[in-house]
Amino acid sequence: MMFEYLTGTMPDEEGSGLPYQFEKLGEITARLHEHVRNWEQSQSLKRFRWDYDAMLGKNPEWGRQDGLGVTGKRKELFQKVAGIIKERLDRFGQSPDRFGLIHADLRLTNLLVEKNELKVIDFDDCGYSWFLYDLAASLTFIEHKDYAQP
Repeated sequence: MMFEYLTGTMPDEEGSGLPYQFEKLGEITARLHEHVRNWEQSQSLKRFRWDYDAMLGKNPEWGRQDGLGVTGKRKELFQKVAGIIKERLDRFGQSPDRFGLIHADLRLTNLLVEKNELKVIDFDDCGYSWFLYDLAASLTFIEHKDYAQP
């Protein structure tokens, strides 16, 4: 079945079960990425491309990042950091072991927990990007928490 209702609740970002759920998320994500590496991709599958241009370039998919409150000094800093990011991504490259089809939105609101099972939902942002992007997305909105610090 292509669509079905899944039961469960969003993980509690303050809950004691979060480390276990992130471990499970890592396993699920690794399986998804491994599947992509072994998949003969169809030319007919058209998805977003979440690369530098789509995120920070001149025409980003989700809009420009110089909105309200971005003064000249902040814009200058943003452009400097964006340049460093572009340089590093260019060096990192887009070889098939680093770049492929990903979920691209693995944050807590797109996970369901039921007993010891973790379910991933909401594949609408699925597209081509660096596999590491899925890790970064999983920390969205909790990156400031102590448990998310390196």
